[in-house]
Amino acid sequence: MNAGPRRVPLLPAGTTADESQSKPIDCSAYRYHTVYFRSAGTTSGGNITIEEADWDGLGEVPTGAGWSIIGTATAASTFTGGATLAVRLPVGAYAWVRVRVSDAITGGGSMKGGTLSLEVE
Repeated sequence: MNAGPRRVPLLPAGTTADESQSKPIDCSAYRYHTVYFRSAGTTSGGNITIEEADWDGLGEVPTGAGWSIIGTATAASTFTGGATLAVRLPVGAYAWVRVRVSDAITGGGSMKGGTLSLEVE
């Protein structure tokens, strides 16, 4: 029986700063992954990158080169004015996933939030 998707909060409301990042999320038990980005106000510039790492969840969290980009960066301008954008990741076996503001969000707006939805089947 499918209990429905697991939903995990990512970036908090008000996030705009370059290199802001979510906590790593263990995605190893899930097959389907969707990231939802939400804006508050006008977000005319900036990028958010979804990344994965091969980490056992113990010890220090990987930094910089320990993370690989999944797909391409998402432009903050694609979910401006309070809109929500769903980014569906290719079906795959991901270990740990995070989102990172790879270029500062500009335009006067900010992230209203972000959520990772995980589903087994």
